[in-house]
Amino acid sequence: LTRFRALKQKHQANAIREEIIAKFQEALTKKKTKHLRKKKRNTQMQQLLPQAIKKEITTKRGIDKKVAVAELEEIKTEKHTS
Repeated sequence: LTRFRALKQKHQANAIREEIIAKFQEALTKKKTKHLRKKKRNTQMQQLLPQAIKKEITTKRGIDKKVAVAELEEIKTEKHTS
């Protein structure tokens, strides 16, 4: 039962993560098209992404913090590899 619940939470966390990344990408593209001068701000936004995800995952849906942290680690490794 607990394993099933953990899996469910992981799926939920993934869904939330995708949602937030989509929002951030949208915001970034909007800002990029707005003006190149905002480039610095864009990089700041990208640095804030993991924090936003952590916040959303932990507060909004009441998912285990462990899951959120695991998600963050995955994102960090993804960033480094790409």
